[in-house]
Amino acid sequence: HALIERNNEILLKYKSTSSQDPQDDSPHQLSLSADPTGAVAADDSEFITLTATITKADGTSVGQGVAVTWNTTLGEIFDAGIQTDAQGKVTAKVRSVGGVFDNGTVTATSESGISANVGISFHPI
Repeated sequence: HALIERNNEILLKYKSTSSQDPQDDSPHQLSLSADPTGAVAADDSEFITLTATITKADGTSVGQGVAVTWNTTLGEIFDAGIQTDAQGKVTAKVRSVGGVFDNGTVTATSESGISANVGISFHPI
């Protein structure tokens, strides 16, 4: 029991120290959303817009210039931004290729290795 209390004390000290560092501009959270959230037709032209948002530990934007890479298990990513804008956001689009319909996952990964996933779905035409 004493060991758990000591570990919690160390974690709390670390969190309060790291969150008070004004020079810490590294991204701490990456969220990823898809619009629309429902399935779109697997017709090679309908697409889903993806938005990755990267924030610091305090919830504020990391700002412009953080590199992001995109990967998908289904379809093709296009019009993909490679760096965040001033609001810490970057967008891409994904569409079905060859009429393939199914459920898949898109992953966005920041230059620091933080990633987030979102489910996507394409339905038959």
